[in-house]
Amino acid sequence: MPIPIPIAEQARLDSLRTLGGPGEIQDGQFNLITRLAARVLEVPIAYVSLIDETQQYIRAGQGWCESGTMPRRDSFCAHTVAADAPMIIEDTWNDSRFAHSSLVRNEPHARFYAGFPLHGPGGHAVGSLCVLDRVPRQLSKRQLTIMEDFVEQANRVLNTTGLLESQNRLLNLQQDYLRTQEQLSHELSEASRYVESLLPPPATNAVFQADWIFDPCSELGGDAFFYRHVGNEIRMGIFDVSGHGVGAALLSVSLLNLVRNRAISLADRPLQTRVRDIMREMAVTFPMEQNQDMYFTVWLGVFDIPSRRLTFSAAGHPPAFAVSDAAGWREGKELGMQQFPVGFDAEYNYQTTSVILPPDTTLFLFSDGAYEIEDDQGEELELAWFYDRLRKVDARDESLDKLMDSLRRKTGRVTFEDDITLLRLRF
Repeated sequence: MPIPIPIAEQARLDSLRTLGGPGEIQDGQFNLITRLAARVLEVPIAYVSLIDETQQYIRAGQGWCESGTMPRRDSFCAHTVAADAPMIIEDTWNDSRFAHSSLVRNEPHARFYAGFPLHGPGGHAVGSLCVLDRVPRQLSKRQLTIMEDFVEQANRVLNTTGLLESQNRLLNLQQDYLRTQEQLSHELSEASRYVESLLPPPATNAVFQADWIFDPCSELGGDAFFYRHVGNEIRMGIFDVSGHGVGAALLSVSLLNLVRNRAISLADRPLQTRVRDIMREMAVTFPMEQNQDMYFTVWLGVFDIPSRRLTFSAAGHPPAFAVSDAAGWREGKELGMQQFPVGFDAEYNYQTTSVILPPDTTLFLFSDGAYEIEDDQGEELELAWFYDRLRKVDARDESLDKLMDSLRRKTGRVTFEDDITLLRLRF
């Protein structure tokens, strides 16, 4: 007759593998249980079996079947597992399912069989505790109760043994993981150095000065920025990709490459048109659905040196902060725009704006990780506090490291949960 297959066969096999696999599970307590079962029920054969896709594995037994395997198609226990209920056959000769079985016609010449399912994780039947006799017989209520007690103990042993096997496998996996992590850490460090190599060096010349802080929260961050002096222009921008790690870093590198290349190819267009077209091209090139649901914020600008006009656009990014000793600029001014982050809508109509900067202006560009931080009292920093620190750093001509020291003191943190990028340009 066909081999009976449980409805949830795959889940049952997964449960069996969780225990370590039928060929791996060994426990001396199974021997004790089968020995007691054979003695109390006065039968010559008792065993614990586990059933996988094709085989029955005898893990412990008394009499004919102390160990070994047999095809699942020949197994009585496969029927017990499929039914997920006790199966008692008082006389196999009178049961059409088994009357012609090799276990009946040949050794062990089974005339009586009683099988009780054993359960793994999730409650799936993975095997059975069985007793056989060479003569027909019945089990009394007392014997059935005793067998239920043996089954309960066997289930406890089975799952405890499986747990130990799982722990051993986890230890082996952990060792493999640590070796892999060491190699991965080395490769990520190499990738991190590559990303930082794409960032511009500090600049000090007669036209402009620039320095920066780049503090990713993981070895690969989602922040990136650029600035470049080309002819009568200073081109600049900062990106903040959602998320962290490899995916965010790869997208930020792609953004840098696109902006650099398009800034060159569109150089003959008016500034406002050029900045607007680059913003729109980023939206078309990097939609969320094609980039693992990642979007990014951006502030992009071009400073025309002769006219001192700064043309810029911003999409979801914190505004730039400009400070100068000129009247009306000493407290600083926010230079931003309220537009969608890039990636949400490929057809969004990004716009630009412009402003004339007074002489000796300091322009700060930064990611939101620089101020969206909780202080040591659990309160989020106020943007006004951050702006005040920017003004003081500019007035005292302090290094940006001083600002990072202030953030660490204010928050009581050594490392931060988000990438922190801070860029200072003076022109």
